[in-house]
Amino acid sequence: MTPENPFAGSEIPVSPEPAPPGNTEYTGVEERFPVWTLGDVFKVALIAFLAIIVCTIAGWMVATLLPAFRNVSPTQIGTDPRVIVPSQIAGYLVLVGYIYRLITTHYHMNFAEAIRWNWPEFRWPGYLFGGCALAIAIQGLSRFVPIPKQMPIDQMFRSYAAAWVMLFFGVAVAPLVEELFFRGLLFPALTRKLGLVTGILLTSFLFAVLHASQLGKAWGPVLILFVVGLTLTIVRAWSKSVAASCVVHVGYNLTLFVLLYFSSNGFRNLDKLSRP
Repeated sequence: MTPENPFAGSEIPVSPEPAPPGNTEYTGVEERFPVWTLGDVFKVALIAFLAIIVCTIAGWMVATLLPAFRNVSPTQIGTDPRVIVPSQIAGYLVLVGYIYRLITTHYHMNFAEAIRWNWPEFRWPGYLFGGCALAIAIQGLSRFVPIPKQMPIDQMFRSYAAAWVMLFFGVAVAPLVEELFFRGLLFPALTRKLGLVTGILLTSFLFAVLHASQLGKAWGPVLILFVVGLTLTIVRAWSKSVAASCVVHVGYNLTLFVLLYFSSNGFRNLDKLSRP
């Protein structure tokens, strides 16, 4: 102890912050997370909905002016992946930008730390293989549930070029954005409010509901997507890493496209999408 610093050499005990009420997956320093609320998640979902609608309309308007779509009906333009996918990517960019601003500007946090990116390092090949195994298992499960002969998503694979556009979107874009929203934002907010088990189930349910329109709202395919979402959310909860669930998601989608590629002779016989 010195006159200049009378507390030198002594320690002042600091009481730890009280743990938040409720059953959560967070311990220690993670008790502070997530800092956003379910209200914030709802705003993000609304922004995504509006951004995708606006970008889709804008994409359709631009396409009608292009020579490649001169003799194509407005309805066909509106379901052409060459129009829909770039429009949806533009909407996703708005969404990701809003999420980034919410976390870094509004809550003043590091983006990757806040969403629990946590790259799995040397374990990522195992997660990728897990996604491949999940896709194979789901193919087996689909034999035991009623699957419609045609679903709206099948219309996105009408041509060789469309299939490649969908492959790029399904492997490089959709997993990243969907995991960011569902497992990065929604899951921790639900878990903080309702508990771990409810957070997992509700996140998986909403994930399946999001894709219901693409599946013709048939309960069989929606149930399968619920199982997929459940697996992804459990991976996120167990690993505490959105990056891990994203890698599983990529492996799952990639495997489905590889199976489609070989079963349709390299996307040249896409009529095989029709189910018996």
